[in-house]
Amino acid sequence: MFIKREDYAYLEGLYRTLAPAQQERFMTSLLGKDRAGELAERVRIVGDEIYGEQGVDQKDWVTRTMIKKAYKDAKQG
Repeated sequence: MFIKREDYAYLEGLYRTLAPAQQERFMTSLLGKDRAGELAERVRIVGDEIYGEQGVDQKDWVTRTMIKKAYKDAKQG
């Protein structure tokens, strides 16, 4: 999985504002129940240079829109 540097900083900032139970819901909402533990293990923080490269599937990206939706879900509980 890939995430842009600036999107990762955004994710970290939001993650820190959540209570522990909300943090778990946030990660589950963002990555799905089966993959929630993968962020630290499998995510690659990259710059803009790799975005749009052939062979990199769009479903392998964690986007800012995905982060916003997951945060909203976690806050609503």
